[in-house]
Amino acid sequence: MISRLKQHWGLNLKHLIEAKRSYKTTFIQLIPPFLLIILSVLSTPHPRVVHKPVIPFDSSLPPSCGGNTLCKRILWGPITGSNHDKMTAFAKQTEMNIAPFGFDVQQHADSHQYDIIAYDNILDDYKPNLDWITSQGLTVHAFITFLGCDTSSSDCTTYLISTNDTITTSYGSVTRPTWSDGLHMSMQKAVYRLQVGREASVDFSTKDYPDLNDKTLTTVWQYEILIVLFSLCFGLIFTFYPIVIESESHMRGYLKSMGLPDWIYWSSWFHHRLIFYTITTCTLLILGHSLPYIRLFRDCDVIIMIITLFSFGLSFISWSLAWTTIIRKPKTALSAGFFFFLIAIVLSIVSSVMGPSDSQEMENPGTEGWYTHRSMYLFPPWHATRLLSTMQYLSAPNHTDPNVHHKFAWEDLFRPAFNYTWTEKTDKRPIYHWGMSRQPVEYVLGMWVNIVVYGLLIIYLDKVWPDVNKTTLYPWFFFTPSYWKGRPSRSTPPTSDRPHITDPDVMAEYEAAMDSASSLKIQGLSKKFTSAANMNPEPALRDLFLAGDSGSVIALLGHNGAGKSTTINILTGKLSATSGDATMFGSSIHHDMSSIQRSIGICPQSDILWADLTAREHVRVMSLIKGETFADALDTLKKVDMHDVEQLISEQFSGGMKRRLQVVMSLLGDPRILILDEPTTGMDPINRRNVWELIREKKGGKLIFLTTHSMEEAEVLGEKVAIMVDGQLKSVGSSLHLKNKHATGYRLQLIAVDDREDDVVEFMMHLIPQAQLTERSGSNLIFAITSDDEDQIGRVLDSLQKKSRSSIDDDDNVEQNANDKIIRDWGLSNSTLEDVFLQVTRTPSVNCP
Repeated sequence: MISRLKQHWGLNLKHLIEAKRSYKTTFIQLIPPFLLIILSVLSTPHPRVVHKPVIPFDSSLPPSCGGNTLCKRILWGPITGSNHDKMTAFAKQTEMNIAPFGFDVQQHADSHQYDIIAYDNILDDYKPNLDWITSQGLTVHAFITFLGCDTSSSDCTTYLISTNDTITTSYGSVTRPTWSDGLHMSMQKAVYRLQVGREASVDFSTKDYPDLNDKTLTTVWQYEILIVLFSLCFGLIFTFYPIVIESESHMRGYLKSMGLPDWIYWSSWFHHRLIFYTITTCTLLILGHSLPYIRLFRDCDVIIMIITLFSFGLSFISWSLAWTTIIRKPKTALSAGFFFFLIAIVLSIVSSVMGPSDSQEMENPGTEGWYTHRSMYLFPPWHATRLLSTMQYLSAPNHTDPNVHHKFAWEDLFRPAFNYTWTEKTDKRPIYHWGMSRQPVEYVLGMWVNIVVYGLLIIYLDKVWPDVNKTTLYPWFFFTPSYWKGRPSRSTPPTSDRPHITDPDVMAEYEAAMDSASSLKIQGLSKKFTSAANMNPEPALRDLFLAGDSGSVIALLGHNGAGKSTTINILTGKLSATSGDATMFGSSIHHDMSSIQRSIGICPQSDILWADLTAREHVRVMSLIKGETFADALDTLKKVDMHDVEQLISEQFSGGMKRRLQVVMSLLGDPRILILDEPTTGMDPINRRNVWELIREKKGGKLIFLTTHSMEEAEVLGEKVAIMVDGQLKSVGSSLHLKNKHATGYRLQLIAVDDREDDVVEFMMHLIPQAQLTERSGSNLIFAITSDDEDQIGRVLDSLQKKSRSSIDDDDNVEQNANDKIIRDWGLSNSTLEDVFLQVTRTPSVNCP
């Protein structure tokens, strides 16, 4: 567990270092919360007082409807005896006739003999249900609604007067036919007379109403959610890109091949983004509680707000990481980040404008609104905007519900918000459609559902989505028993799979791979790269058998496309084998790859480094991942002569310096299996030998695979040299054994005088008929001389000396001597491993099954 925590800390350390180096980007991510300051400053009310125009007192009452059955002068409700008594007093005060108690307009819609009629269809907000009135085609001048009293006193009377105050415009001036003043005056006198028993003297007048121009407060209310969502979602733009960059640069696959568990990789990115989100959230909370006119945070219980913001953060980060498992191109990552960010902002704007409630259509299965509602359920910003909008609405100080709390409390999590959702315009009047939001706690639970769903989706997509950097599983892998409990690999292939091998060394290697207790046993490994265009291609690797012991170096040689990289990629888990198996220290590549990867160190063919990290930081991070002490890691760095440049970032390194750092990283953690793919490419001779010495020093107890195009490197390091041709093993053994087996004896290199190459070839064929021209490049000619011609070497050397320009005789016939000298320079040496390689790769393969 401690090693896993160190790995996690190593990756988080890398993330923090990169954030520090990219300080401009980091600063930009943390700016959005401070937009609240700008909003607060812009929302400060101006000190000027704006007066509304004085409205003169109007004591008029609604006019009589006459004999029009579709006109009702005054309706009242709800129907109770006490309310009827008050309306009777009102009728006496205004000299109107009132319908008897129990006479409801809904049963007598065509009645016209009464001025005042009861209407008992009252909504929860103490307003009459106008839908029925509109459906009957009625016109109502005024409506009086009696409200309940907070006190138990029988003398308490509260009421609400609504008038038909449709605005009419004539030549630019607005007039409002209203009888509100006269109705209020009459109702006050009637109630007083009913309660006291005598006439009331009421003085009614109007005064100027000062308006402090508080429209800015409404502006703050509308933009609070927008700024909050903008701040919390802004980091989305910076989430996709760095993860996709790591995938494209092969760093993701490299870390996995080096034994880093998938869950640690994803959790490190999760925690890194959570750090930025936490900083943003804390800044919002502090500013929201400190700035004037920012009401959303002060009107909500702080614990509820923290739960809300972090529930959204956890779900939103999970949602973002799930997308990075399928996005492969950095440009696509940037575009996707901006696109989803804009969607979240649009949602916040819509919620601010339309309010929190759901229309009835969203609750009806099969409707367009219902499908939209369900499709947004797995989009975390949708839950956040709905929840914040509901919280804001329920804590609004102008809410009509008298039981509302002005500070959103715990009990409000279970109370929906009720408000109108949209208005339908008709010929008679607008019809308001009302909706009920969900309980706020449902949105919190929805975000936690998102956390679980996207957490599982990250694990699933990471395993099945095609990726060139690692092997992937079938989409139904979790249904296979082998995934959950594994199965033993076959120790030997079937007899029918035994290849036909003619080379005795390759046959001995086959027997060792099948029967020995070697640390490495590659048994019939094959790989075909099928595609839709070619379902039966030539195998890139065919029936490879190879064995090796710990403490030894196996040098794998072959031309480009011979199968070396394919073999390495299969052994490290980057590719899956088409058939065959390989075991390293008893672990199979099919069933124990995670165990193999924990014991492996890799120096890839192409440098895989973090551009913004120094050499010292690279070994610091990798030492935590591989479980090595930092002091030992620095000591290894010093052995490749990089201690003087350890503070430079890798982007500034030369090619040779990058290769040396890559070799050091592969050695950290003392891996039992070491894969070195062309480790010294681009190094100067001194540093190359330093790396060779380091490999020889560290090889004890290790199984080392070395692929190289340097024959000198293979000869210096490799105890066993395996030469591959066209995907199969062609020859194998120590370098001395291969030279004794395949070498021709001597290697004669000649440099011909200009345009005399053909004369030199003719001269050599005449001198030694058995000599073989193995290479011809311009004036440079290389001949192979067999050991059978060893007794002629003396005569050959004398003849070469005579034909060399270095021995022109000093006599009168200098020009004639110069024409006879056709060789500019020459040299003779024993055959090298390069000669063996050329000899083997030119011979047709005979080891096919």
